[in-house]
Amino acid sequence: MEVIVAAPGFCISTFKSYQDTAPHLKSFADFNSFVTSLKKIMVTKDKFNVTCFSPALFKSGTTRKNANVVEIGCAVLDFDDVQLEEIEKKITEENWSGLVVSTHSYSDLHPYFRVILECSRPFTAEEWKGLHAVLHAQLGFKSDKRCK
Repeated sequence: MEVIVAAPGFCISTFKSYQDTAPHLKSFADFNSFVTSLKKIMVTKDKFNVTCFSPALFKSGTTRKNANVVEIGCAVLDFDDVQLEEIEKKITEENWSGLVVSTHSYSDLHPYFRVILECSRPFTAEEWKGLHAVLHAQLGFKSDKRCK
């Protein structure tokens, strides 16, 4: 089995669009550099034709499927109908480092947020299943089940 070899620093996989399944490795100096890159505001009517990312690295030559995940570099959680202040308060209470951004589907009536948290180390796909459940339990918010 050939595995994508991550460069030193912090790495993610990018995709040309929502429908694209071929991961492209992108590296950053560190997690903070990655977060800074996300702070560029993009407003679009079509969320399906913009570049997207996954915190996962995939086996070389494979596609974006859970079975192909080698490791996950940060926690990405999506929350629907939760107020920003509630999320920020909980993250501060837990003393976590990360970023909270609104999603494409956000509206005043339906506040949808993506929470991106720094992890102390990358996790395997198997470890992520447990960590994902623990993070949701600690935050106490219902999340978008499609985003695991």
